[in-house]
Formats: sequence, structure tokens, C-alpha cells
Amino acid sequence: MDADLLAVRALLRRCLRRRMRMGAGRTRRRQRQDRVGLREGMSGVHVANSHSVVNSHRGLIEDQGFHSVDGEGEGEEDLECSVGNKALEEAEVQEMRVDDEEEDDAWSQGAIPVAKVRRARLHRERVTLEELSDEEVYDRYHLPRGSVIELYELLKDELEPAAYTNRALPGMVKLLSGIHFLATGSFQSSQGFNSGMAQPTFSKVLGQFLSAMKRHCQKFISFPKTRDDWQKVKKEFYLESGFSKVMGSIDCFDVALRPPQGEEVLYKNNSQFHSIKVQMVCDANMRIQNVFAGLPGSADDAYILHNSSVFRDFESEALSGGWLVGNSRYACRSWLMTPVAQPSTPEEQRYNESHKRAWLSVQCTLSMLKSRFRCLDHCGGGALQYSPQKQMQMMT
Repeated sequence: MDADLLAVRALLRRCLRRRMRMGAGRTRRRQRQDRVGLREGMSGVHVANSHSVVNSHRGLIEDQGFHSVDGEGEGEEDLECSVGNKALEEAEVQEMRVDDEEEDDAWSQGAIPVAKVRRARLHRERVTLEELSDEEVYDRYHLPRGSVIELYELLKDELEPAAYTNRALPGMVKLLSGIHFLATGSFQSSQGFNSGMAQPTFSKVLGQFLSAMKRHCQKFISFPKTRDDWQKVKKEFYLESGFSKVMGSIDCFDVALRPPQGEEVLYKNNSQFHSIKVQMVCDANMRIQNVFAGLPGSADDAYILHNSSVFRDFESEALSGGWLVGNSRYACRSWLMTPVAQPSTPEEQRYNESHKRAWLSVQCTLSMLKSRFRCLDHCGGGALQYSPQKQMQMMT
């Protein structure tokens, strides 16, 4: 019923626009028709007046005793009027026919623009969490149902629309769209189609989702605040690796991107693809403590560490009482333990083995993140089609 009503409205609008464009031609046509009617009316009045004059003269003649043949004078006069009116009408009709043909030719040649009929608004079907089983939720979003619901409760104030209208997107739809994009790393057009929205709408929704995530990430990504929390972290590392006083494990990884024009060499890494560097510090239970991103792929790990807040905090002793563990790409410092390059004694070998077990926690964390959020993984051969600034927002 709504589609029929929209079609009728569109047809009426088209007719009105056509009449407005052809107003001048139609006005001339009406004027010609009015002239024809006026002449017909005047000829009718003239005939009526002639009848009245003839009748009056006939009565006068009969009163005087004279008689004439009935219809002799008025027949000739009526014949003259009808012949004149008929010729006038034929001329006007011929002129109107010529104008109609000229108008049709103009329409066929495209001289007169055709009004476009507005298409009816289509509401795509949107997927909700209630329609999916627990297995389908995990396969599609790479997160369990409980985690998705907890994340929605955290972000709903930022994601829910200010006013509920027939075009407003619910907060859960925005959340699921953003999670699915991060989980698959595909293009926005396909994500928008799967989420029931157009690509421009999905682009706005993705920015809103990432901004909301960034406002809350400090609640979950941070170093311990108290002495007891630090002791717990050190104990977990010791039980896992036998390495004492370890406060975190540090490493960098590459996230592929399309480089800015003219800066391709700057963003090419050692693996010969374009990327930005992401530095991560985590504990023995794969809890992320710090993330730093934004430098191009050509930068080495030591340079990235030197420009991060982790370096400043340890150098200023804002963080003390232990050390980080990193691989051989870092320089050994009083607060950063690296492996022995060429171990020659049993003690050095045991140190390297213990160091490797402690450092593997960050490698396990990175592998888990890449498998859960495919936008971080370059193994598929693709790259995110975003600027470095936009991608840095995604990483942090």
C-alpha cells in the first residue's frame, strides 16, 4: 500500500512539473481555444440577433398584409455564418495539431527534460543478536555472546541515537557492525550490506564506534597502579617462566596499510610491505598493559620504544622495581632484559630459556589478537584502505 501511494505521488509530481515547464505553450493553446469559443459565441449571438430581426420584420410585413416564403432570407444568412465558423475552426484545429507535433518532437529529442521519479525508500534487513545462536555469534564476531553484551552495556550511552525515529540506527546494530568489521577486515561496502546500511552510513557508524572504544580503553589498558598489583604480575611471570621481577613483555608488530602518496618508501618495512608499527606490552596472562602506534613501518623497534611513554616512565623511574623482557632487536638497559647473543655457559643458556618463556607471553597475545581480529593480520595479502591517522585510531 505504501509503495502504491508513493508511486501515485511521484506521478502527480511529474505531471505538475511537466505542466509548469509547458505552461507557456499551454497558455497559448488556451488563448486560441478561448478565441474560437468567443467567435463561436459571437456568431451565435449574431445569428440569434438576425433571427429576431427577421421575425420582427416578418411580423411587420404580415401586419401590413404582405406575405413571404418561409426561411428564404434566414437560410441564406445561417449558411454564410456556418461556413465561416467551420473554416475558422478547421484553421484553429490545424494550428493546435502542429503545436502538438512540435511538442512531441521536443520530448523525443530530449529538448524538454524528463522529471525523474523518486524511488521508494528501501529498509534493509538488519541482523540482531537475538536471531543468532552462540556458535553463530562467535563465528561472525569472534567474541562470545556475553562479551558482546558487556561491551554494549559499556558503550551504549555513546552509540544509542539521541532521538528514536524510523531512520535511527540502534546502538546494538552499530556495535555489531563495528565488531564484524574488525573481526573480518573486509571493505566497508560489504560490511554495510551485511549490516543493513549503506556504505556512507557505515563509515559514520565505524567512526562513532571507534571513538567510543577509545574513550574507555584506558580503563582496561594500563599498568598496575598499586604495589600489590605489581607483585601479582611479577609472581605470574615467575611461575610461568622462572624469571624474577618481570613487569611486562614487550614487542612490536606490523599492520598493513595503503601508504600515503609519495611516502611509499617511508612505510615499507623489512618484510617488503607497507605498514605502521604497533608496540605492545603485556603480562603473563596476556593482559595488555600498554599500546603505542603511529610510526611508519621503516622504523625499528628500538626507535619506537625510545619515542614511547614506556621509555620515559622507566627512565624517570616512574616505573621501577623490575624490568621488561624484549627480544634482541632492543638494546639492553637496566630496566630491559634482552637475550644473550651467543650463550657460552650453562647459566647463560638457562637465562635465555627462561627469558624466552617470559617473552613468549607477548607473542601469544599478538597471535590471539590477529586470529580474532583479521584486520591486524597481513597473511591474507590485504591491507586496510585507511590513512595512517585512521588506522592509528583503530589500533589504540
